[in-house]
This record gives sequence, structure tokens and C-alpha cells, in this order.
Amino acid sequence: MPMNAKCRLKRNVRMLLSLLWGVFLLSASGPAWALGLSESPLAGFPGPWDFPDVAPIGNNGATPSNAGFAGLWEYPTAEIAGDGLGWVGWSQVDPFSSPYVTLGYIPRLELNLRLTNFLNGPVISPGYGHYKDKGMDVKFLLFPEEGTFPAVAVGALDLAGTRLLKAEYVVFTRHRWPFTLSAGWGTDRLNGFFGGVSWILTPYILLKAEYGNLDYSKDRNVTVEVPEKKWNAGLVVETPWGSDLSFSWQRGSEWGIGLSQRFDLRRPFFGGRKPRFTRAEVPLAESWADADLSAMAEALRDSLAEKLGLRGVRVLASPYRVLVAFEAPANGTAEACARVAVLAAGLLPRGTESLAVVPLLRGIPAVRLDVPGEALEDLRWGRIDPDLPRKAKASWVGKRSLLGEREDETWSTDPAPARPWNRLSLKLQPAWEPRLDRTLDDVFMSRLSLDAVASWNGSRGWAAVADVRVPLANDIEIWWEPETNDQTRIWKAVVSQVVNLGEGTFLLGEAGWLDENWFGGNAWARRYFGNGRWFAGGRLSMVHERDPRSFAGLSDAPVLRTPYPVIIIGNQYEGNGWWWGGWAQLGFHEPRYDLDLLAEVGQFLDEDRGVRLSIDRRFGDSRIGFWIARTDVLTEGKDYSNAGVSLELPVGALWGSSGEASWSQQFSLLSTWEYYTSRQPGTWMGPDRLIGPLNPDRLPGAFVEALLEGMR
Repeated sequence: MPMNAKCRLKRNVRMLLSLLWGVFLLSASGPAWALGLSESPLAGFPGPWDFPDVAPIGNNGATPSNAGFAGLWEYPTAEIAGDGLGWVGWSQVDPFSSPYVTLGYIPRLELNLRLTNFLNGPVISPGYGHYKDKGMDVKFLLFPEEGTFPAVAVGALDLAGTRLLKAEYVVFTRHRWPFTLSAGWGTDRLNGFFGGVSWILTPYILLKAEYGNLDYSKDRNVTVEVPEKKWNAGLVVETPWGSDLSFSWQRGSEWGIGLSQRFDLRRPFFGGRKPRFTRAEVPLAESWADADLSAMAEALRDSLAEKLGLRGVRVLASPYRVLVAFEAPANGTAEACARVAVLAAGLLPRGTESLAVVPLLRGIPAVRLDVPGEALEDLRWGRIDPDLPRKAKASWVGKRSLLGEREDETWSTDPAPARPWNRLSLKLQPAWEPRLDRTLDDVFMSRLSLDAVASWNGSRGWAAVADVRVPLANDIEIWWEPETNDQTRIWKAVVSQVVNLGEGTFLLGEAGWLDENWFGGNAWARRYFGNGRWFAGGRLSMVHERDPRSFAGLSDAPVLRTPYPVIIIGNQYEGNGWWWGGWAQLGFHEPRYDLDLLAEVGQFLDEDRGVRLSIDRRFGDSRIGFWIARTDVLTEGKDYSNAGVSLELPVGALWGSSGEASWSQQFSLLSTWEYYTSRQPGTWMGPDRLIGPLNPDRLPGAFVEALLEGMR
């Protein structure tokens, strides 16, 4: 072994032993620190100085690295962004710059999506600029910090895509105010041992320093000298509104800068908050003994419709019991149930034994939420029982139920008819469609359009929507997406019906212009087991390709059945008219994290057969999902066919308002793939979108979360 390599090895070993020794010294010194610093004097300041022994705030004390994942500068720590928390940001340290989005997807799992710009790499085109690389980083916390033991995390960099910047690692992190010490070992690009420390200088300034063997001169598509030094150091400055500014001196030769903004998926992204829940100070009757049940039921119906803006409200009443049914909104069903409970708690007489809340799907009852009387009494006084998630019971509704009433129940009043409401709504709303790193001509493209939407909410399970998209500004030029042109087209026009067969069994069908590419129909059969914990069923789709240059016409032949130097288009099906696909479905709902796992096996539209796995998590009414499909046609160089990310963000998640408008997008994680392979047609309101938010395995927890937010 050369002498300089031996020296480097000895230095690395000494550094590793020193930092690991420091980690355990900090662990062993816990009792001594506890005498003088049992609680940090910075407790209560939001920011990266919050540690497990201080009650963490913000993103569990973590700050973004150059690439976006929680860490120091170039290297990860065992910290992760908090559950539902994250940041969006950008950094530049020659020879790279990186925009990124980081999210704590579940409490121990952090995901980081980034686009790395190779600043002095080859110029691909005038519009695209230098070579760029998409990547996804994953970090999992194996063991949280506890007692004398540090936190332990494992992770992988550049897990999907080209894997030019790939690495796997294990890292240990120990907090002891005002220091955080980390040490780890990485493969490939991380190149062995790394470690570092962060130090709180003031309540809003954090010092981070690190040492490691990462060498940019070995990276492809850039030309840099061997680093002069192996250490980086700098400052993170946090603002009270969650913005982080970072300044660093790296590898002894380069200045680095970064900017990031924290977010919480359970809070409005741009500040503000939804209005507090409406409460009633005076009950409709002083006692149940003196109450006129019919008059009270009508007064309660009118109050819920007027003060909460609910549609189709109907009320049943018996002594000490009330049932309220209303049309479920497109977004925020759990919040609507919570608002009903808070207002009804103040309007109903003292001594109420139970309140049943039934959100209706196009006039069809599906799920019933029962709130006990003692919880209503707490809500009357602005309190929430800590055991309410277990005491509030949700269950599927029977087939013959009119408004969610049970066969063994009797009610003293007939359901008063709902107050007249407009079942047809007309609106104009903007639509933004971004494209990132999809061609070698421009790195970012987008289309801004205006949607003219007419929606109709009928009865007996029927509903319809018609959406005409009018492009306003468009710089998308992707040859395999001819539908993203400047012509006004029907984007979606669908009629749909849902049928409740009782006790968690549903049929759902829809037909029409399903999305910008397909005309036809979808049909589902879905059965839920274990009160919604498991579900199984199937989906059948029969569709015809649309003409991308026509307002509503159908294509004469497959639109993109042509070869291309980069993407090979086509598989087996000749596309003589109608295409069909069918899938058996099996799913599982994890209520703790409000997470759905779905496996689909069957034939996709291009007669390729295989499996599609998806994971979707809801944060309130926001939804973020990931999917991967593998059929008998694989993408070149991959052992799968395609993979991607799906997003659904209601307008209320952005500005703290309520409404039915949502921003929905699906992104492929691959730059090239076989166009028709693993393809499913679009949907308007599939069972996961229509019935999923009402799942009785989900509803009680979401109901209590809405109460906590609306009564704070």
C-alpha cells in the first residue's frame, strides 16, 4: 500500500475512533449534564436547536444538507424530517446546484427528491443547459436516540434513476445540548468514514462542521480538481417564519449557499389558518323532557345548513339521540363531521346520549360515525376527551338504510326533507401542469390553463362532471405528449354511479371522457373487511384513445405507435379500436399513519401483464403516493416498467381555505420508458378517492385531528 494511502487510512481511523468515542462520552456524561442543563434555555424557540430532551419543534431539529436530505453539508446524520414535515429548497456549491423537496413520509422514513445540475458538465442544449440528474434519497431511522444510545439510521442516495451519485450508509447521531455529534460509514460516492458536529451559537444560528472522503473529481460529467481539504464548515440562519439560509466554506476552496423553506402538510403552506369551528351558546331546548322533537330536528337541520354551509342536511331525533346526515364534500369530510359535532353539542339539550353523523355519497349512506354523549358535553365546554379516538365509533351502513339508521333503531321523527340546494355548480379555476427534466431541450416546461367546470351531485349514487380546459400559456413541447397542445379540449366529462350493497361492499362505475387521453369506462367492485382495515376487489377498464388535436373526437389508430431513437413506443396490441384492461386488487389500510397499500395484478391496456404496487398516505386531505409497475415489458436498463409519484393537494392546504378544488399531478421518476407499457386509464372518482376518506378505519382518527385543529 502506498505511503500516502496508509497515512490517509490512519487519519480516517483516528478520526472515526475519536468521534465515536465522543458520541459515547456524550452519552455517558448524561447525568453530569442533567445537573446543570436538565432543560435547554432555548426550549420553546422553533428551530434546529430543539432536541429530544427539550421537546422537539419544527422538523425534529433537522436541517437540510446541500442535496436536501437531513444532515450536515455533504453527509447525512441520523436526524430525519418530522412526520408530515419537510422543506423545499435550493443549494449551490461548485460544481453542483440542486433544487430539492424533502418530506418525513412516516415517522421514521425520510424521502428526498432532487435535481442535480452539473454546473461545469457538458451543455446538452441552449434551453436545457448543463447535464442534470434526477435522484431520490431514502433514509430510515433504525433506532431512535434513547438513554445512553445514539440514534442509528441507514439510507441510500440516488435510489432511482441513473444512480450516478449512488451510495449506501449507516450513521450514528447523539444530541446533547448545545451539540449534536454524528459519525458514519458510506459506500460508493461517500467513500468510507464521515462525521461531524453541529453547535448552537444563538437561538437562530447553528454552526455545522464535518469531515469525510467525498471526492467530486471522481464524479462523471464534471471536471474539478482533487479537493484541497476534507472538511466543510458553515452557518445555518433560521428565520421565525421557517426559512433557512446557509453559508459554508467547503473542501478548502469553495463557498456554498443554500435557501430552504419548511412546511407542514397538516398546516396551510402559505400561512393563515381555517376559521375556528362555529359553536352555539344557547341550546335549542333546555332539556329533553321539554323538547319538541320535530321542531328541534328542523331547527338543527337549518342551523347546520346555514352556519356550516352543508348541503342536503337531514336529521332524525328520538329522546336523547340524534342522527345528522349530509352530503359529503369533495374534500374535508372528517372536518365537516367535526364541525357538525361541535355545533350540535351546543344546540342539543344537556344529557344527550349519542350523536350519529352520516356523510352521504350522492345521497347514499356509506359510513356512520357515533359520538358518545360525554364527548359532546366536553365539546360544549371546549374540551376534547383524550380517549375520543377510541370512543368515537365508525361503521359501515347497511344496504337498506335510508340515512344510516340501523335495523334495530326506532326514531321518533321522520327525516325532514333537506333544504333546497343547487345540485349543479359552475366555476372557473386555473390549472397548472409542470414538466421537469422530460426532454433534452428544456429542463422545465409548464402549461397554464383555465378550466370551465360544471359538476352535478345527484341522488341514488349518481353524479357527473364536465371540464373543458382552455390553455392560456404553454411552453410544453414534448413529442410523446401531443395532448398538451394549445387547443381547447374536453379534459374530463364523466357520469358516475356508486351502489352500496351493504356492510362495506360497493359497486362503482363511470363512463365518458376519463382524462386527456382516453374515452370509455371504468368499473370497480370493492369489499372492505375488518371494518375497513383490509379491502379486496377488482377493476375493469374498456377505453378508446382520443384524438389529441380534437375537441372531443377519438383517434383512428394508436397515437404514438411509432419507434423513436430514445423511447421505443409500443408492445403487442395493435390498437384496433378499443383497449381493455382488468386487475384484481388487494389493499391494506394502516390507521396510525392513514396509509393505504394497494397491489393490482392483471392485464394492462397494451396487453402487457404484470403487477402494480402503490402506497398512498393522507395528511389531512392532502395525499402523496408512490407507485411502481412491473410487467412483461421492462424499461431498458431497469428491472421494472415504470415508477412515479402522485400528488393531490386541496386548495385549503395552500391558503387555509375550504373548497372542492384540488391540484392533482402524477410524475414519472424515469426520463424514458415504454409509452404504453403498464398503462391504466385515468379516473374521475375511483373508490380510493370517493370511499377512502370515509373508511371507518380512518374516520375516527381524522375526526379527532380535525377537532384538535379547529378548536385550538
